[in-house]
Amino acid sequence: MTVPSSVIVVMPDGTQLTYYPDSGVEPIPPPQYAMDFRANFAAFEPGHVIMSTEEWKQIWKAGVDQGATIYCLEDNADATRHDFSLGVDDAVGPYVELFMPGGSFGMGHRSCQVKIGKPKTPINASFKWCCPTPAKGVNLWTAGGGKWGGAWQFGPIQSGPTGGVRMYAIWAAGASTLGSQDIVVGLQNQVDGRQWVQPPYYGYRPIIYDHWYDIRMRMTGGSETDPMTVRAEYWKDQDPVFDYTADTDNPRCRAGAEDVFWDLTAFFGGGAANAAPADARFRFADFRIWVE
Repeated sequence: MTVPSSVIVVMPDGTQLTYYPDSGVEPIPPPQYAMDFRANFAAFEPGHVIMSTEEWKQIWKAGVDQGATIYCLEDNADATRHDFSLGVDDAVGPYVELFMPGGSFGMGHRSCQVKIGKPKTPINASFKWCCPTPAKGVNLWTAGGGKWGGAWQFGPIQSGPTGGVRMYAIWAAGASTLGSQDIVVGLQNQVDGRQWVQPPYYGYRPIIYDHWYDIRMRMTGGSETDPMTVRAEYWKDQDPVFDYTADTDNPRCRAGAEDVFWDLTAFFGGGAANAAPADARFRFADFRIWVE
């Protein structure tokens, strides 16, 4: 009879152990990343309007199974807003589309938040992003600016004295300190709205319609010895385009001490002067979140 070199045993609580005849029982090494999951934008049929937190939980089921908590700001019970809907593109497969009607500004209710606990190590999100061509003759980028694709946040997603620290990507029309850069990354103190990236990297170059950008965002919270220092890194189409370390004065950015959220959102401006000039749609595909 051939004797196996090892045997994997699954315990009643789901723990896996490996038995080695020569050395006894040893735990199976942990996975490469402490948390690693993808969104399933094929959870419903193409064209489906996402109606509620419960439906978002199905889309993020792989994350829920690993301990993530899912929120949306407001259930879309009457399906009249069409904030988020699902589709398929031949280039990337299933995607989720965020709809922003002309004249809209600010995040409002257009948000799905994924809380991943209190990781002590760097957090990552990667995804593909596209803005379809708007109505004929419309240039969406004449608006004053906005947030164009998701955000990482240490601490509560709220303004005021208990607000956290937020990393996001923006665009801004007009003059620039880095005029050739079309993707701009910000680090914001949610307590009072201050920007820690100084001078502000408000670059502007027209974003290409119908092009799927390949994006990765990485954020590293403060350490035990340096609790209020945050690092933000950003890649576009595999190329590093931004790496900034900020010495903040917000204690809510310490890794391992604060809840961390991924906020799937996008919006024009922060006021009516920067509202969307026409209906706009931003699409996200191949979405992955992982903790190193």
